[in-house]
Amino acid sequence: MDVIREGTPGDALFILYKGEVVVKTLAQGRVKILHASENDFPYFGEQALVKDDLRNATITVESDCAEILSIDRDTFEQLLGPLKYSHLKSRMVEMIFFRVVTVPSKLHRS
Repeated sequence: MDVIREGTPGDALFILYKGEVVVKTLAQGRVKILHASENDFPYFGEQALVKDDLRNATITVESDCAEILSIDRDTFEQLLGPLKYSHLKSRMVEMIFFRVVTVPSKLHRS
């Protein structure tokens, strides 16, 4: 199942909470595999929101099951403001994911 498809508008970004996805591009084919683990929750789809651009890859679920969280464009803009400062948005996305995903999961295990 495709989560996002290359060349389509970006309306959300995603956090891989459980499972595996494959990153593919039309130009390069299979580029890499993202795997969620107890301490690592990869995210994808942020570039289309940050740069207000089309998707630059197709992301396909590779595992038998996957849990994927999403943040839509409206929520993203409410959190980070208008998308006109894209050079700052990438860093802000990383900080949000650290706080939203990593910190609560560490607190939960304590």
